Amino acid sequence: MKKIIFLLILISNATYAKEGYLDSFWMDGTGLEKSAETANLDSIDNFINNVTEAELDALDSVKFPVDKADVKPKWYFAGTQTSLAVGFSGAIGLLTFGGTKSLEVNWERKKPEPKDKSNDDDSLSSSVETVTVNEGTTKADLNKELEPFIRSVVDSKKVTNEDTLRKELREASGKFLAYVKGVSASQTRYKFVPTKIRLEFNVEGSGKLATTLPGLTGKIAVPVKIRLEFIRVMAKAPVVAPTAPTTAPVAAIVTADMTETEKKIATQTKSLLDKLAQEVTLAYSEQVKDGDMEKRDIVLKYIEVGLGFGVEGKIGLATFKANVIPSIFFQKFDLGQAPKMDKSIDEESIPVFVDDESSSDKGLKDHMMNLERKKVRKGMKKSLDFAFKFAEKIQRKTEAKKASNWKFKDMESRYHFSLAGTVGPVKLTGLPHFILHIANTK
Repeated sequence: MKKIIFLLILISNATYAKEGYLDSFWMDGTGLEKSAETANLDSIDNFINNVTEAELDALDSVKFPVDKADVKPKWYFAGTQTSLAVGFSGAIGLLTFGGTKSLEVNWERKKPEPKDKSNDDDSLSSSVETVTVNEGTTKADLNKELEPFIRSVVDSKKVTNEDTLRKELREASGKFLAYVKGVSASQTRYKFVPTKIRLEFNVEGSGKLATTLPGLTGKIAVPVKIRLEFIRVMAKAPVVAPTAPTTAPVAAIVTADMTETEKKIATQTKSLLDKLAQEVTLAYSEQVKDGDMEKRDIVLKYIEVGLGFGVEGKIGLATFKANVIPSIFFQKFDLGQAPKMDKSIDEESIPVFVDDESSSDKGLKDHMMNLERKKVRKGMKKSLDFAFKFAEKIQRKTEAKKASNWKFKDMESRYHFSLAGTVGPVKLTGLPHFILHIANTK
C-alpha cells in the first residue's frame, strides 16, 4: 500500500522573519539592460536568512513520528511548505492569510523516508479526479470517460443541475481537445518544448465550472474537482535542425469534428506555442551565458503558462483566473536545439491578456495587448534570473546549516505581465501569467 505523505505549511515562524524589500528593477522593469552583477537580490538577504533559519530550526526542534512497518496505511512526515508574497511597494514577506503566493518553497529531509515513485510529483493533488487523453482521443471518447464522474457527483447530490454540468463539461472538454491538437502539432526543435497541457477546474453545486487558481490561499474549498490532462509523447530520435529558425515544416492539424471556434483554438495555440518555445529557449540560453545556475545544482524543471481565448477569437498568454484556463508546461528537451539569435523576429508580437492589478475597479475587463517578442524574452530571462538567484541564496543558507536534518527541495516562482509590458513577481492581489518550477538536485 502507498505511504501517505503529510505536508505541513508552517506559519509559526512569521514572528521570526521580518519582511524584506525587492529592488525596483525586479518590480517595475526599470533598467532592463541592468547587468547580471548589479541585478542581485542583496536587499532581501536578511529576509531569506531569517526565513530559512526559522524554518530549519522549527523542523529540527520537533520529533516527528517514525514510520512503523506494522501500521497500515503507512504515514510519515515528508516536508513543509513556506509561502511568500510580494506587495505593491516591493515588500516581500510570509503569506499567512488570503492572497496570491509569489513564491512557494518546499523543504524535505536530507535523508527522506523511502516512498513510492508515484508519490513524487503531484502527490498532493493525487485525489483529484483525472481524465487523461491522447492524440487520438475524440469528443465521443472523452464524453464516455467523463460519464462516471458526472453520475457520481449528480447521484451524491454534490451537483444539483445535471444539464448545466453536462453543457459546461461538453464545451470545456471540446476546447480542451482543441488545445491538445495545438500542443501536439507544435514544434519540437527547440531546447524547451510544450510537453503537457492540464485543465483543472472546480465544479460548483450549480454545475458551473471554474478554473482552479494556482498559488491562491485563504479560499473556501469546493467539494468537487476534476482534471483533464494530456502528456505528449516526445521523439526519441535526434531532431535535425532546420537551416532557418522560422521555416520548419508545419505539422498538420486534423480539424474533423471541430467547431469553428475549436479550429481557431487549435491553429492559434500551435502558432503561439511555436513562438513561446523559441523565446523560452533563447531566454534560458542567455541566462546560462550570464550565470548557469545548473552548475550550482539548481535546475529549471518546467515553465507553466496560462492560455486564454479572447472574445475576439484570439489565443494569448493569460492569467490563471476564474474561467476555464489551461496550463501549458514547457520542459527541457535534450534532443532539441538552441536557436541562434534572429533579430528579424524581435519586432514580431506575442498576444498577452493583461489587467490592471492595482485597480480597485473589480469590473475592469482583461484586454489583449501585443508584446514585442524581445520584451517577452527579456521578461522571461529576468524571471529566470530572479528565480535562480533566490533559490541559490536559500540553497547556500541551508548548506551552511550542516547540522540540520532538513534541506531546500524545490520552489515555484510566479510572474505577471503588467500593462506597461514589463514582467515581475506576481503581487499579493494579482494573478500569474506563468510559473517557474525550480528544483535543488543536491
